[in-house]
Amino acid sequence: MFRTKICGITSVEDAELVSRLGGEAIGLNFYPQSSRYVGDNASDAHPRWGGELTRVGVFVNASAERIRDCVKEWALDVIQLHGDEDPEFLAELTESRYGSGTSLELVGEMQRLTKGEYL
Repeated sequence: MFRTKICGITSVEDAELVSRLGGEAIGLNFYPQSSRYVGDNASDAHPRWGGELTRVGVFVNASAERIRDCVKEWALDVIQLHGDEDPEFLAELTESRYGSGTSLELVGEMQRLTKGEYL
């Protein structure tokens, strides 16, 4: 797991700067209302975004299908949810297959939520 994530990355240059400065992960915002929204379609440069950095996709009330599509298209390593996701939604995501060895693991408090143990 990473210790330092810089969120709101909107360009290859920003991602490269994070890498040069010792960051371990970048946050890519997939919330359309955000000024840091990366767009609907990955640019030709997106496979270079972050290089060896962990790529975190940030979502707000996105559908499971949208999240799965972004994980595949942007080669995301981790997803970060900031919406009204319920335990059933989390379970649906964990049961999904993302290809290329990518998977979603729920940790800590999120595991409790999928078992119906609300905080």
